[in-house]
Parts: sequence; structure tokens; C-alpha cells
Amino acid sequence: PFHEAWVHLGTNLNGTLQREMPWLAQWHPGVTALQEGLALISEIVGGCWTERRQTEIIVRHQSAILALRGWNAKQVHDWLVGRGQSRGQALATVLRVFRGCSLEGGMAFGKEFLYVLGLKEWCDRAHSISVHDMQVALSGKMDFQEWELLRKGKWKTPLLSKPPQELVDWPRHFQIQ
Repeated sequence: PFHEAWVHLGTNLNGTLQREMPWLAQWHPGVTALQEGLALISEIVGGCWTERRQTEIIVRHQSAILALRGWNAKQVHDWLVGRGQSRGQALATVLRVFRGCSLEGGMAFGKEFLYVLGLKEWCDRAHSISVHDMQVALSGKMDFQEWELLRKGKWKTPLLSKPPQELVDWPRHFQIQ
């Protein structure tokens, strides 16, 4: 619930308030790494990040890498079962990893890479992120480049028409050690 509400719903609602930058209410593929990394941070800050959830994200990421390297759906499924997933869990993971892709391997659903990439990007910046920066990130749907420009005030239009209103208290507790 934290993940979906605090980040995805909150940035969508806040994006609709941005009169000077209406595109912040719309999704485009470039926003995924920032969104999913921030969503994982919301789980960590909100106390929902467990060893089980961490393992789930890492295993999905590893499965996507195997698919990208040419492993087919059955090979990835068998690898997951060998790592302790039930056949049902392995099937669910395979369906996520291969959605929209050939089951023969050589490709994987890109979003599965972006959870880990987004979290890494946020962690790499953690030492220099202020509460204001986190509020900017929650002001709408944006990618890391847009966020960097907005948080540093380098956008040619006003920074934000309206500050974020929805679901924005949790970033005050943002800290990754």
C-alpha cells in the first residue's frame, strides 16, 4: 500500500496541480526508475521493507537478467524452483519477467530492472537529498533528469505551480544508511 499510494498515486495527484508543467501528471517510460526506486524507499521508510520483499525484488531482477541473457521461460522457472520458490511462485515471477516478451528468452520486461536501478540511483544521491528535494520528487511524474533540474531550480518555468499536497509527509524521514 505504501508503494502504490505514497508514490504512484501521490505523484499522479500532485502532478495534476502543476499548471505550469502539466506533463507532470502524465506517465512516460522515463519516469519508471525514479518512480520505482522512490516507491521502494517509501517501503523502507514506512517499515514495509522486509527480507522477504528484498529477496522478491532481487530475484525478479536476477530472473530478468537471465531472460535477457537468453534463458527461456522454462529455464528461468526451473532456476527459481531450484532457489526455493514453489512452482506457483516461480510461475508468477516468470509471468512478470516475460510479460510482453518472447518466452524463448533474449529479452525481459524492462520494469523489472528499473526497481533496482531506481533504488541504486536514489541511494547514490542519498547524502545530498533534502526534504525539499523529496517533495519535488513527489510533485509529479518525472525522470531523474527532470527532477535534478527542478530541485536545483534550473527549469525556465517556475519551479512548481503548487507544492505537493498529497501523501508527502513520509519523505521527512528519508534516510538510507
